[in-house]
Amino acid sequence: RSAICRKMTDADVRAKQIVAVAVSSDSEAPCTPCGICRQVVREFCTPHTPIFMPHKQWTANADRPEHVLVCTLEQLLPHSFGPDMMHREGSGAYDLYDT
Repeated sequence: RSAICRKMTDADVRAKQIVAVAVSSDSEAPCTPCGICRQVVREFCTPHTPIFMPHKQWTANADRPEHVLVCTLEQLLPHSFGPDMMHREGSGAYDLYDT
C-alpha cells in the first residue's frame, strides 16, 4: 500500500501503469494483502492484476512455482468497488439523490 501511495505522489512514475504487485513477509506461509491494502490496489490496478505472494523459502536463485502463490486482484477482492464504478448508471453512486 505504501509503495503504491509513493508511486502516486511521484510525478515521474504516476502515469506508468502498475502491471503486478508483490507482497512478502518473513512468515512461513504466503502473506496476503490485508483488506485496506486490497482496496488501495483496486483503486490503482485492474481486477486482473496479478498479486505475487512468495513463501519464505522463495529466492530469486531458487524460483519454483510452489514457492509463490499467485492470484489476481479479482480473486482476492471479489465484487469490489473501484474507480470504474463511479458515475456508472445503477452503481448506486447517485441513488440517494435520484429519489
